[in-house]
Amino acid sequence: MLVETSPYLSVVATARNDDHGGRLLHRLQLFVDGLAAQCDRHRLEAELVLVEWNPPADKPRLAEALCWPESERCTFRIVEVPQEVHATLEYGDRLPLFQMIAKNVGIRRAHGDWILATNIDVLLSDELMRHLALRNLDPRSIYRVDRHDVADVFTVGDPIDAQLAASATNVIRICSRNQTRDLRTGELHRIYRREMTMLRTFAPTVVLPIVFAFRAMLRALSFGARWTVAWFVGRRRRAQIVQWTKRSARQSARHAWFWSRWTLAWVVGDTRRSQVVRFARHPRGAMPSRTPRVRPEKVTAAAQVSKPRRAEGPSFREQAQQRLAWERALVRLHTNACGDFTLLSRDAWERLRGYPELAMFSMHIDSLLLYQAHWAGYRERVLHGPLFHIEHSSGFTPESWRDLEARVNAAAIPQITYEKFRDWTVEMRRKQGPLDFNEPDWGFAGMELPEIRPAAARAER
Repeated sequence: MLVETSPYLSVVATARNDDHGGRLLHRLQLFVDGLAAQCDRHRLEAELVLVEWNPPADKPRLAEALCWPESERCTFRIVEVPQEVHATLEYGDRLPLFQMIAKNVGIRRAHGDWILATNIDVLLSDELMRHLALRNLDPRSIYRVDRHDVADVFTVGDPIDAQLAASATNVIRICSRNQTRDLRTGELHRIYRREMTMLRTFAPTVVLPIVFAFRAMLRALSFGARWTVAWFVGRRRRAQIVQWTKRSARQSARHAWFWSRWTLAWVVGDTRRSQVVRFARHPRGAMPSRTPRVRPEKVTAAAQVSKPRRAEGPSFREQAQQRLAWERALVRLHTNACGDFTLLSRDAWERLRGYPELAMFSMHIDSLLLYQAHWAGYRERVLHGPLFHIEHSSGFTPESWRDLEARVNAAAIPQITYEKFRDWTVEMRRKQGPLDFNEPDWGFAGMELPEIRPAAARAER
């Protein structure tokens, strides 16, 4: 008996029949078949809400292009966003699919208690399905998984056991919280550097004050001992100790200046770091003496005009303050490949108002949602068991992101820059809460969109 209402899990994805990434229908068929088989195996009532965004006029609809499986536990719904609605969005002539806005359409119309936002080229492992089938998810948590990229060695129609076995034996890349590891070459692409984060946050606040206090104590003891000896020796020694005191104070100031600049150099970045490295090579860490500039008495007007002006920019202090604010706001969330698996309760999605509906390329928007959820009070949890992702030509990988960015820039498609993403996270930390990106009618809530159930349509045919 098919489940008609109130499933436990709603799986939301979006697609259009444009062969994006190559063999799109092949990957989508594997996804649909695998989801139905896993729901039946683990007795999990679920629904697939597939948002067909801006369907091409010269291609058949997804309801007709796919063979929809029969399932006792999983139902299928297709919500169509026609071309007329797509054309009302800015940059609709350049970007054929607004991925996150499309997912919001499905999230807003989902019936499940829990809503999983994912993509059409994944397979849920048995470990993940067993955890979901327990129905003990915490509504105050946001759930993530590690993604395992697998080579496309699948054949449509194979049993789910054969597909899962092929996935486990053909893993080419693992996307975890801190890094992406390529199993073919052993190359690591780090997301977070634990030791560098510890240095940038722990050293300026704890280590350096202790070092300075210890050095000051030793110098105070040495000064007191030498001053006492000089007092008994005589006036001549007293004058020498006064000179030594002044010289020692200057040296302490130089050391303090050196260590503070060294710490700030690690905070600011590579450019200032190279300057401080050169500065550190001076003997005993003292400040290098400045060479006096020989200035001519008269400078002609032509020389003043031809003299290159120094480029204006943020000062060293401003850069350090910005970097420190970013480090404090940088919560080490599992943003790596988060667009393929983000699981929240229905109430949480409604409170966050879905993904930020920005009419631009989807880069960083899925990560922005995780920070929204964090500052709204939702605890991130990582489920055990992999999510298998079928490799394809249009997917984001550490090796291809430069080519992807070049294609996006060549098409004049706007996207969130890393600097803008960083500024928003800093603002969330200052506000101690999420930002308001969407209106209450997010996900085209007040719009009547066509919806069909492909299984029923196939039965009529």
